[in-house]
Amino acid sequence: MQTASNSMTTSDSDPKSPGTPKGAPKGQRMQGANAGYLLFAGALLGLGCGALVDQWLDHAGHAGLLTGFGLGTAAGLYHMVREGMR
Repeated sequence: MQTASNSMTTSDSDPKSPGTPKGAPKGQRMQGANAGYLLFAGALLGLGCGALVDQWLDHAGHAGLLTGFGLGTAAGLYHMVREGMR
């Protein structure tokens, strides 16, 4: 017979999700996910801006696309590290 003390809930009555550390609060798990989203968004925004520059400068090849991707990824990494330092 299972008692209430053996249930799979934390002290704040949120069900535990599999794959998360036992003592990690929900805020820390979401902080890691947010950092990944910042990196992805930075790279995607850089690609978009680079593609627009390539369209504007007809003879640039893919230089704008590659430069935009590099700058966007660098900005995303910067924000990811800054978020991790909080």
